[in-house]
Amino acid sequence: NFKLLVTGTFISALGGIGLNLAFGLVIFDQTQSTFLSGLFTTIAMIPYLVFPLFIGPHIDRNDPLKVLLKNEKILLVIYFISGLIIHFTEFNFVVYLMIIILISFFSIISETASQSITPQLISKENYSKGFAIMSTIYPLAQVVVSPLALYIYGKFGFAMMFFLYTFFSVIDIVIESNIVFDFQYNQKEFCTK
Repeated sequence: NFKLLVTGTFISALGGIGLNLAFGLVIFDQTQSTFLSGLFTTIAMIPYLVFPLFIGPHIDRNDPLKVLLKNEKILLVIYFISGLIIHFTEFNFVVYLMIIILISFFSIISETASQSITPQLISKENYSKGFAIMSTIYPLAQVVVSPLALYIYGKFGFAMMFFLYTFFSVIDIVIESNIVFDFQYNQKEFCTK
């Protein structure tokens, strides 16, 4: 189960890092403005500051794997539709900003659910080793995908990045669907008086 999670997370990280890198390039290429590029990046990060506080309790009350898989399927659709929008329309800063904010919200759900899954799949005697492996995924993916993302963006365009990430998401979902584990979560009913 842990190997499946690591593999799925790595594949997901490959696409996500490539997409984020390409977004930064597109904004600067189209606007030639460091201010707008910085503003875009800043606004895209705002959901990461606030939304985890709201989504955490929801995940605590639900099976985190089911939340993750459902969310990954929603993201897959978002990536595909975003690729079509970008392919068939002209650059629009506001549209791109709305796409990245939407992706950010759903990415937060995936990351939070994954963080809930990880400690349950690692045996207590392997916590350090398991978390060390998980902490290398994003740096390794960054090294692997950055030159490829730049090449794909330059050769095939930004829409292709979304279509590739749609493909990576399908693989990620198939892999993580094979995780079989009885996850612990808070099943108590919350009542207010």
